[in-house]
Amino acid sequence: MLELPRLMLITDRRLAGDELLPRIRRCLEQAEPGSVVVQLRDRDASIGWRLETGRALRALTRDAGHQLSVSERLDLALLLGADAVHLPEVGVSAARVPELVPGVWCSRAWHAGGAVDPGVDALVVSPAMAPRKGRAALGLDGLASVCGSLGVPVYALGGVDAESAGRCIDAGAHGVAVIGAVLDGRSALPLLESLQIRRR
Repeated sequence: MLELPRLMLITDRRLAGDELLPRIRRCLEQAEPGSVVVQLRDRDASIGWRLETGRALRALTRDAGHQLSVSERLDLALLLGADAVHLPEVGVSAARVPELVPGVWCSRAWHAGGAVDPGVDALVVSPAMAPRKGRAALGLDGLASVCGSLGVPVYALGGVDAESAGRCIDAGAHGVAVIGAVLDGRSALPLLESLQIRRR
């Protein structure tokens, strides 16, 4: 049975700047091995930047015993030897992923009301705890309803922090996906404690 990490940490070079890799490294070193998947996203970055950063993240995740996921670019996932891929809400079917990038697990973005791709291993559901792009937040009750009905493990994304992460798990989410809760310079330890994945 596939063991999915509890925390999905999504890259954002605009938020973290030159501190992107150091902040990710600290989080990975503080988390229980196998409990974090780092998603290389930054869709607006050049392919050169994504490749260079992806190689650095591949080394960091391997050294600390965690996983690497690549958003959208299946060719880049293959090149980097990623553990997972993340697909946008609309695009290539998850059923095609095993033939294109063998041996990875697959997550997909999902917003309320969207169809569920039957080939996915997990859905990244947003916005969970804070409104985004005109969409109202699900809140804990809405998240619980979604988790109970989708039939696939869910990562809650959007406004999730150390205070709400554990509550998202209690509401039925398998894990949480975060950006600012780690990359804005805050200590990751409260978040890891909330998820019960702090390295001992």
